[in-house]
Amino acid sequence: MHLAIIPDGNRRFAKKYNLSLEEAYRKGIDKIKEVIEWLKEKDIKELTIWGFSTENFNREEKEKNTIWKLLREKLDELIEEYKKRDDERKKEIKICFFGHLEKIPEEVREKCYELQKLTDNNGKYRLNILLAYGGKSEIVYAINKAIDQKILELKSKEEQDNDGYYIKEEEIENNLMIKNPVDLLIRTGGEKRLSGYLLWQSSYSELAFCDKLWPEFTKDDLDEILNDFYSRERRFGR
Repeated sequence: MHLAIIPDGNRRFAKKYNLSLEEAYRKGIDKIKEVIEWLKEKDIKELTIWGFSTENFNREEKEKNTIWKLLREKLDELIEEYKKRDDERKKEIKICFFGHLEKIPEEVREKCYELQKLTDNNGKYRLNILLAYGGKSEIVYAINKAIDQKILELKSKEEQDNDGYYIKEEEIENNLMIKNPVDLLIRTGGEKRLSGYLLWQSSYSELAFCDKLWPEFTKDDLDEILNDFYSRERRFGR
């Protein structure tokens, strides 16, 4: 099963509980670790979570700097943990980062790559973290890659039929950042929209919207959503 989450509500959590943005975002980051453990108990193999959108670059510098600071700290913590730990749990989760990573601070980007390399051979569970990501820009990225491949393919052929000039659906899918379709997409924070998240992969996703703010999200909330998901009949257009 592939679960995707939009962890919305960190700023409203800060306001609601009279916390600083740093305290609220720290709780939001810690919540991700909790959710991963809950999903492992249920043997859910893949989680994709939206860490920072392309639109988030429009936020105030102070807030963005807080996010990068906390992310850098968490990456340092995980890198040290993976370097020191020598047990089977260390080999469970493959952590991958996707998005326009060239747009995020270099120090954070390099740490993302380092952690990804450390977990590259892990395979039981997969965590995809999206940074500087937007669903529309991902599709444009995939189309451009498919076009580049098509140009090389056509150059290598002496003769082309008319169909050879067109980009096929599977050629776009093969170049998406996130390969697997999403089975269930959860958004916390009470908003009922996707905001451009995983537009291609969520075409037949089941959707669940939770009113609780992301740091408030509990195991009981997850259980309720999963129970509802498993009770649905998924027809995929049939």
